Order: sequence, then structure tokens, then C-alpha cells
Amino acid sequence: MSSLTRAHKRIRNNSSVSARRRASQGSILPLVAFMLALVMAFIAFTADVMRTAYAAIKLQSGVESAALAAYSYGADLQNGFSQANVTDKLFDLSGSSWNKAPAGPDSDAGIFESPITFSSGDYSFINNPNDSGESFFRLKARRDGSDAIKLMFVPAIFAFNSWSGLPVPSGTDTANTYRSTEVIAQPASRIGEGTPATGSLSTRDADLAGFAAFPLAISNEQFSTAASPLSSTTIYTIDLASNIAPPPTPPAAGHIRGAFINLSPSGSTNNAYGQAQGSASVNELINLVDYFTSVPSAQALSPYVVERGSSLSVFDPEETSFKQLEAQVKAKLSLIPAGRFQIIPVLARNPAIGTGNNTVVGFARFRFVRIIDSSTGKFLIQMEIGSSSLVRNASATNSLVSIPTVDGSLMPAPVAPFSARNTGATGDQIGARPRGVVMAPSLSPTFPDKITAGSTGS
Repeated sequence: MSSLTRAHKRIRNNSSVSARRRASQGSILPLVAFMLALVMAFIAFTADVMRTAYAAIKLQSGVESAALAAYSYGADLQNGFSQANVTDKLFDLSGSSWNKAPAGPDSDAGIFESPITFSSGDYSFINNPNDSGESFFRLKARRDGSDAIKLMFVPAIFAFNSWSGLPVPSGTDTANTYRSTEVIAQPASRIGEGTPATGSLSTRDADLAGFAAFPLAISNEQFSTAASPLSSTTIYTIDLASNIAPPPTPPAAGHIRGAFINLSPSGSTNNAYGQAQGSASVNELINLVDYFTSVPSAQALSPYVVERGSSLSVFDPEETSFKQLEAQVKAKLSLIPAGRFQIIPVLARNPAIGTGNNTVVGFARFRFVRIIDSSTGKFLIQMEIGSSSLVRNASATNSLVSIPTVDGSLMPAPVAPFSARNTGATGDQIGARPRGVVMAPSLSPTFPDKITAGSTGS
């Protein structure tokens, strides 16, 4: 074969290879284009889904915050729980600038998120079948109507339906997202610091005025019995602890060991609270009691935060410096409104003077009936036990303590009657409340809608 013939053959072979290569490339390009379109569609779909999911997360946080806040306002210092108080506070919170979630967006108005609002159809009160005097609070937060989440890319996916002659599903351009929650009352584990008693008060300070721990503590050794729903005693005498003149042992029926305590902040790194010895400490007690009078003076002292695990110092009413200022203590106690229930810290054991190891396990709800024995002029503290009720400025938590001197530690485990209420044999019911326990709002452990609440098309 001549060299010319071989050259022509090589040219024909190279041409056929190039043709086959172009043919294979031509068959791949449509697939690549399709895959790119599919990836872009998936990314677009993911963007819509993730924004809707983010809106749901913000709605869940918002509805829980609003429900907890509104429910905590259900009780006042005298009359107990009121549903009207809850709804009034809810509508105060509706549309608050601090409680926002994604909305729209409305590009014309520049709105990409808006405050969460509530209407009368968003809440309900559920009676506790195990406690006739209690109702739970359910609340829903929504994104619908003008606030519905607009889907930017999902409609483009369904555009293929119209091209192929298939119907386009309705509601593909918006997502009506909602989240719900239920709030119940659990035994309080922390009472916040008292708001200022005098001066120019903010609305929040005025709402929380008086909701602080009272500077008198009682022993859980007797209170745990008083808290039983089976107990019928309503008036209890408080036997003040004293090393100089100890009260009778054991306490008589209807008597509870107690002691005045110093709840002023110490500013010390060793103990968060003031001492309970000497005239300076007694004057702090007088100013602490002044905080709870009908018209506090300029010297009134706001009680510091108290929580489960707090270690307090107690006064001996027979100690010399206390006796010297006893008349002033009694005078301030006599100015406390008779019908007002107080938040009384409960100690794990009978008060121990001079140790500083009086550990708080919970909070009781009592109001004063008598302060002084008129025949002797001595202390005769008698208090009426109240129903277990919510209070403002309280929380129910088992998390880290908040007192700075022991920051970073977990609260000790709760003890009866301050343990979390059981959920029944099947886990779907909340047990009855004990007597006389200060309660705080808490998310219900039995409410499933946090998981099942969803999103629907418009």
C-alpha cells in the first residue's frame, strides 16, 4: 500500500473518531442541562422550606415566651388566679417589637419579619380534670393571611404542571405556619429580686411590686404535712427559733418552726445574703419588711433573689440587738396589708441560728393573721395557708443557679411537696396541686402540639 493511500485511511479514521466523540458529547449535554436545572430547583425548594422552618422555630419561641409571661400574670397578691388577668396581659404582649418572626416578605413595604400578634381565637383555658380549681393555658402563634410565608421558588416547580396540561395545586405560593403551646403551674424554684419600692417605677416594676420573698422562713419538717391536700388546718402558729429561749420540742399540732431571715444582698463573694446578727442586720430586716407595707418608705429594701439551694442566716429574736429594735420590727409588720398573701421561703430543716446553713427547698403561700399577742406584747405570728397559686416574678427550673457567689452549679434536686407534678399513669394528665405552694408557669410536659403543629397552604 502506497504512503498516499495510508494517509487517506488515517484521515478517514480520525474523522470517524471525531464524529463519534461529537455525537457522544451531544447526547450528554441535555442530561447535564437537566441535572443543572434539577439542582437549581432543589436549591430553590430548599430555600423556601428552610425559611418556613425558620419561621416555625421563631413562632415556637415566640408563643412559648408570650404564654409563659401572660400566665404568670394570672394571680395577684390577694385574690388568686384570674383568667382575665392572663388575657389582659396577653393582649398587652400582642404585637410587641421584641417578639418577631418571619413574615411575607412584602417587598413593597420592606417587611421581612413582623411582631407576633394574638386574637381571641388563639387561646383557650383547659380545666385540669384532677384539680377542679386549676386551668391550663393554651396559645397559638400563626403566620397566615397577610403575614403568611410567601414561597418564592416552589410555584416555579409546579409551573411544569401547566406546561404539561396538569392542574396546578392551590396554595403553592404561601405557607400558613403555626405553632402552639400549653402552660401549666409547677412549684416555683426561684423568686426574683424585688423591684424598687419607691421612686419613678416603670410599668414592669409596678406590675411586679410586692412579688418578692418575704424575710420570714418556715421549716419543711412541718410544712410538708401542712401542704397535704388531706390537711384541714388553715391557721398555723409560727414558733420563732431561738437559742436563748427555744420553742417547745416537738412543735405542737398546728405549729410550724420559723425564723426571720436577712434577704438583703451582701455583695460578698462568700455569702450572697446579709448576716443575722447585730443592730445593722436588724435594721436591714426592718427595711426589708418595710418593702411589703402598704406605703413603703424611702428606706425600704428590696429582697434579693432567692432560689432552691439558697443558704440563709436567721435571726434570734431574743438576742440583745434584736430586742433593742424589736418595737420597730413589730411596727413595720403591723403595716402589712392583712389580705395580702406573701411568698415565704421554706427551709429543709428547722431554722438553725448562727450556722448560715439554712437551705431553701421551696416557697409557701401564707398571709398574716396575727403578729403580736395583745395580752403580753410578745410575738405571736399566726398565718393562714393559701391555695397553691401562681405568682409573678417566679420561675420553675432545674437549671443552673443564678446567685453569683455559686454561679455554675446546678440547683439541688427538689423535695416534696415542691417536686414537679406527676403526669399520671399514662403520662397524659397533670396531678393535683399540694396546698399552700407558690407556683410558677412552666411548659406542659403532656402537650404534643409542639411537634405536630404544622404548615398548610393558603
